[in-house]
This record gives sequence, C-alpha cells and structure tokens, in this order.
Amino acid sequence: MEHTNHQNRVFRPCTIGFVEFYYNYYVYQYATGISAAAAIVERIREEGESAAADYREALALGGSEYPLDVLRTAGVDMTEPEPIEDAMSVYAEFLDEAATLLDLE
Repeated sequence: MEHTNHQNRVFRPCTIGFVEFYYNYYVYQYATGISAAAAIVERIREEGESAAADYREALALGGSEYPLDVLRTAGVDMTEPEPIEDAMSVYAEFLDEAATLLDLE
C-alpha cells in the first residue's frame, strides 16, 4: 500500500525527530547520564557538603578528563552496577506511585 501525501507529511517529521536514537549509542549515553546524576544527587543528600564539594570539583574538570574519571571525582563509579541499579529502583518507585495514583493496581 502506498502512502498518500497526507501520510508522508504526518510520519516523516516523526522519523526525522528520532534519528539520534540510532547515533553513537545515544540511548545508552542518556540512560547512564541519568543514572550518574541520580547517584550524585543521592550522595549529596546523604553526605552533604563534602559530596557537594566533590561534585563542584568534577564540574571544574570540564572536558579535561575522561567522563568516567570525572564521575569518579564526583564520587560515582559507573564501572560498578550500583548507580544503574539504584536509578532503576527510583524509577520503579515512580511507576508504583503512578499506578497507585491512577488506580491501576
């Protein structure tokens, strides 16, 4: 079945908009970035000023170090499973809360 001009106008912008998902493991970079950010926030909540100082030190590095080394400076080791597992737990809590609010359970 051929697409009409109307169908091409509707679907073409959608396919163009999601090209980044197939570029340089974009989805994985995004997911690991969110996991690292969540770990940094949790560390600052738990440890306070010392963790915040580590984060500021990591920010000051800019792009002068490899990303994994910058995150280690911030107190997060992305070569270990904990940051990703912790982020997944937070996400699961949000899903449970949404299900409760929407009365899906």
